[in-house]
Parts: sequence; structure tokens; C-alpha cells
Amino acid sequence: MPDLQLSIANQIATSASQTSLSVQELITTMKASGMADSAIKQTLMNDLNSGGPLFGSFRNKLKNTVRNGVELSSNGSANGTFTKAGVQEFQWVSVGDGKVCPDCEGRHGETGTMEFFETIGLPASGFSVCTTNCRCQLVPENYKGENLDKPLIKNKRSAFARKQNHIEKDILKQSKNKHEIGVLYDSKGKELLRRKGTAKTVKFFQTDFEGIDMTDTIFTHNHPTSTSFSITDFKFASKMKIKEMRAIAPDHNLGAVVFKIRPKKGGAWPSINKFYKLRALEKELFSSKAMEKWLKTSPDAVKLNARFKDVMARRGVVIDSYASKSITLDEYSKKIKQSRSEWRAVAREASKEHDIKIGTVHFTKQKEIADLLGIDLTWEKL
Repeated sequence: MPDLQLSIANQIATSASQTSLSVQELITTMKASGMADSAIKQTLMNDLNSGGPLFGSFRNKLKNTVRNGVELSSNGSANGTFTKAGVQEFQWVSVGDGKVCPDCEGRHGETGTMEFFETIGLPASGFSVCTTNCRCQLVPENYKGENLDKPLIKNKRSAFARKQNHIEKDILKQSKNKHEIGVLYDSKGKELLRRKGTAKTVKFFQTDFEGIDMTDTIFTHNHPTSTSFSITDFKFASKMKIKEMRAIAPDHNLGAVVFKIRPKKGGAWPSINKFYKLRALEKELFSSKAMEKWLKTSPDAVKLNARFKDVMARRGVVIDSYASKSITLDEYSKKIKQSRSEWRAVAREASKEHDIKIGTVHFTKQKEIADLLGIDLTWEKL
């Protein structure tokens, strides 16, 4: 099957190229943050050996390629059998588990010849948003083996998983990821508390949790910066002894993900005085000094630096105009206020860009420390 071989080869080559670019980007970022070559090498080796965000993702892509290859082979064989049996018209059947992409969802129930579907794109041929991960099928138009008035249901999420996903997507919808929203719910998905916070934190008080068995609760919240957990998050989870903490990061390097921490199986949360390495890591990567260094050394910050210079240059013109009495004091005050607002806007954008770019380094190092503390730090697709 030469077409199948070519498809698989292209998928593997694409995955390898993407991973290579991610490795190069990570190395550049780590060097910009001042890491020594030996430390960079060790970080990459740890990621390789533990199946971290870089090489773990590559392995998953290879697994998906093999799985998709098997499915393509199976579908091709089935379609060939149907055609040889004289089937002329086929029907498109999508999988209705809430994960159907918009390209495939609209095709459910559509009929046509095999030539028609080859022209507009077969399932898993790559034409759709879901690309080769497509789980749709072509069946004979008069096939009655399933109730085809509705999509086939596969890999249905548990009721709890659906509730959890609904809560987290609702958080993003309500906040637009501009400020944090924290939600506490029990192991059955029943919401217990919800509170709106600021762009950097959401606060709860000890009295909020009276009468609640915290060991049976899960706390989830969004991070507008799309970073992994903060030291405050770790302390809260440890102090309250919750079952699991989750942080929604829709713009992380890993994609739209949810980070998760919980004690390792059979273990317990460590005391908060053991989090000093996590605090040091946070300072190392997210301090104003680290931010300034990133702006000076990272190629990703070139455009941001140009915008900072543009704001300052225009501010200089305002100052000179006032000095030469070309504008009044009121005009000067108004323009300077506007200039400061523009500068803060660029600074906020630079901070978010820095946090996203440093995200893989942060997660990799944080996971290493968490493992030593007996904490499972993982992530899943949102």
C-alpha cells in the first residue's frame, strides 16, 4: 500500500521536525535565562527519560501515527470490500462524543459515491480540522447495523469527566481568561464554592471551607498567564489537604491544557516549609530581573523591544514640546498619561509572552522538584 506508506512517512517526518524545532526553541530559551550547557543537557535528558512535554509528546505522536495507520489500512480494506461487492453509494458517519471537529460534524449522514468522497476528502485523509485523528466512517448507504439517525457514540466520557470539563470551560467563558475564577467541587462533580479573583490570584478564606471534607474536593482555576502552578497554589493544596488541584492554561506551549497536582499514590501532601526549591524556581524564572534579561537576549523579544523604544521616543517628543512651550501643561499631562498607559500595555504583553515562552522550562523543572516532594504533576488536554 504505497499511499499508506507515504502518508505514515510524512506524518513521522512532520512530528520529528516539530519536535526538533521545539527542542531548539527550548535550548534558546534556557540559554537566554542563563542556564549552563550541562544543566540544559540534564534537563533534556530528564525530559527524554521521564516522557516529559517534549519527547513524551513526540512518542505520543508516533503512537498516534501507528494507530492512524492501522485505522487507514482497515478503512481502506473495508471500502475496497464494499466496492468489490457492488456498493455504489456510501454514507458518512461521525462520532458524536463531543469531540467531533466542525468539518466532520456537518458531514454526518451525507451520501455519495466513493469517487465523491475521495474528491472532497475521506475520513482521516487530513482534509479536516481533526486531520489524521478523524474517527469518522464510510458505510454503505443502506447499512442498517446501527442507528444512523444519530452519530455513533465511542469513548464516551464519564459523567464526572463531563462535569469537570464543563466547569473548566465555563471558567474560561466567564473570565475570558482576563482574571482568575476558582471553583471547588467534590469527587462527584458537585460545585461547592466559586469565587472571582484578579488577573493574578483568587482568594478564599478559612471560614469558606467550614463543614467541607477537603480531602474529597478538587480545586480548579484558570491562569491568565497560562503558566503552571505558582508557589501559592502548592501551599494552598498542601494546607487544605485537597484531593487534587488543577490549573487551566489555554495558551501554554503544550497547547490548551489543564495542569494537575496531587500526592503520589499512597502518599500525602508535604509540609509547606519544604517548598523552598519551588519558590526559588519561581524567582529564577519570573522575577523582574529574569524578565529584563529575557527582553535583552531573546530573539522572541525583538518586536517588543522595538515597541518599548517607540513609546519612549514619542514620550521624548512630548517632553521636548513642553520644554519648548509648544504645548500647554494640560496637553502635556494628558499625553504623558497616555504614554504611560501605552507603556504598561506593552509591558503586560511582554510579560505574557515571556511566561508562555518560558512555560516548557518552568513545567520541566517544576515537575522534577514535585517528584522529589512526592507530588504528581501532570497535564491533560483541555
